[in-house]
Amino acid sequence: MEPMENSVAILVVSCDKYADLWTPFFTLFARFWPDCPYPVYLVSNHRADSFKGVKNLLVGDDQSWSDGVKRALSKVPEDYVLLFLDDLFLNGRVDTTALLQVFNWACASGANCVRMNPFVTPIADSTGAHCADAPCNELAGSVSKGSLYRVSTVMSLWNRNTLQALLTCGESAWEFEDSGSIRSDIYDGFYATHRNYFPVRNGVVRGKWQRGVARSLRHMGIRVDLSERSVLSVYQTVMVFLKNLRSLALNLLPKSKRRLIKAQWIKWMN
Repeated sequence: MEPMENSVAILVVSCDKYADLWTPFFTLFARFWPDCPYPVYLVSNHRADSFKGVKNLLVGDDQSWSDGVKRALSKVPEDYVLLFLDDLFLNGRVDTTALLQVFNWACASGANCVRMNPFVTPIADSTGAHCADAPCNELAGSVSKGSLYRVSTVMSLWNRNTLQALLTCGESAWEFEDSGSIRSDIYDGFYATHRNYFPVRNGVVRGKWQRGVARSLRHMGIRVDLSERSVLSVYQTVMVFLKNLRSLALNLLPKSKRRLIKAQWIKWMN
């Protein structure tokens, strides 16, 4: 199946202070997705580095994650963009043939957002087909209005115009996922796939390398420059683990209560 022409682009969202991640990122991108059929853009502020097959999108001074993405989208001609964060490193081969099925379906159906992983717990409809949280098709299921993290910055295919409309200047990526999910409730067409299409590891948290990921990259022959950013301490690693555990626990709660409980949790922690 051929990709739909002029429909999809890969948008690697970064900024100049994360430039030390670009060589590891694009080295692994080329290794594990050598047949990527889509144009690839690197979003940065003022720095433009040269990577094979990658176009630089310079968006000016770093104001916020959302500001940078909004400016980048105004320079992208494609109708859909796959958001790829600079600290998500591929560690397995991407199945381009399977991916094309999802991308072509999303473009043809006018989807607004498709998470490329089953972050929303799959359920089964009356036919026994697995769905995200409401029936759709064999590729993906709908993500209901009111769902926690209905909006995603992680491995998500977006209708460019819808993403532009939901972005609010001044928001970080995490604020966009929280507040943008609430704003997204005015839209239909949000989905999550039944399988994970991108085998990735999150390399950097709070500006520091995750201990196991930095070690794993070095074993893969990737140079990790620890002079640019340090490694999380053992205490910080434990706190990241507990935060991830909280996210898993939230998914066990009734969907209608997750946003409220998360907001109360954050208020209590602060």
